[in-house]
Amino acid sequence: MFYRFDNEWFNYHGRWECTADGMRSHWVRPYVEFYCDGDFAVSFAEDPGRYSVWINGEFAEAQNGVYKISENSLIRIVADETSKTVLFKGVETDGSVGFARSREKNVLMIGDSLTHSDVGYSVLLPKAWNCDYTCIAQGSMALCVDRGYVNVQEELNPYKGMSVAFFYLNNICEGVVPMKPFDFSNDCKYDAVILNIGTNDHLTDETYVEGFATVYREFIKKLNEFYHDIPIYLVLPSADTVDGSGWRRNTIEICAKEAEALYPNVTYISSRGWDVEICDDNVHPTTEGYRVFAEELMKAIGKI
Repeated sequence: MFYRFDNEWFNYHGRWECTADGMRSHWVRPYVEFYCDGDFAVSFAEDPGRYSVWINGEFAEAQNGVYKISENSLIRIVADETSKTVLFKGVETDGSVGFARSREKNVLMIGDSLTHSDVGYSVLLPKAWNCDYTCIAQGSMALCVDRGYVNVQEELNPYKGMSVAFFYLNNICEGVVPMKPFDFSNDCKYDAVILNIGTNDHLTDETYVEGFATVYREFIKKLNEFYHDIPIYLVLPSADTVDGSGWRRNTIEICAKEAEALYPNVTYISSRGWDVEICDDNVHPTTEGYRVFAEELMKAIGKI
């Protein structure tokens, strides 16, 4: 039997767009979950971007396009690619499909490559906490417009900054014109928001710092308008400016502490002293560094 993408048993997490042909994925690792008690095949309305299938929490591979299961199992289909979306059409199964309830907690994570990474805290934290998540992140993205390294079409230039891009349904790297504003009335109910941004903002002198601080204040103000009744954690990135001046982390720390003083639900989390191992590029953590960062972040937050 074929179960369409709009079947009531499918439970979507992250940002998805409902179309006539299927549910289209947006941003980082959105996923759909359901129970299935028979062998199944995943159907897409077009050639998909990179995706993965997980059965009872374990990565699964298809045999001739079919995923084999011997008992009623929790299925998760994850859209792993950000530059090419997945248009999920449904599943074909010789069994039946059942609803997978949402988890008790749900967390929203916002950032750049440190959040985008598939070995970083945006993967490790939901596993450790057994929570649902939405991840709005993109490698090389700055907070400010035209400060990062994202290479997109010229007509998308106004969206090259999380301070603007966050408020759109689709990721700028999908190359979709025009961008579609996100309808926050359809947003999930979150239990925490984690923001880790600023690494790509060229924080190297007073002019850049002044511009960043202005944008940061406005962005946190907007976030607080949407999520004023839940904790918002502002995390200090793990790497500083290569020249040793400290511009990057000092600036982000000052801005985050200012926001913490303004809003009762906002908490600044310093990563100083976490001993996060950094790669030769002097920016990204190693795999071990990502693990340490995630563990220290979870200690700092505690339980959501």
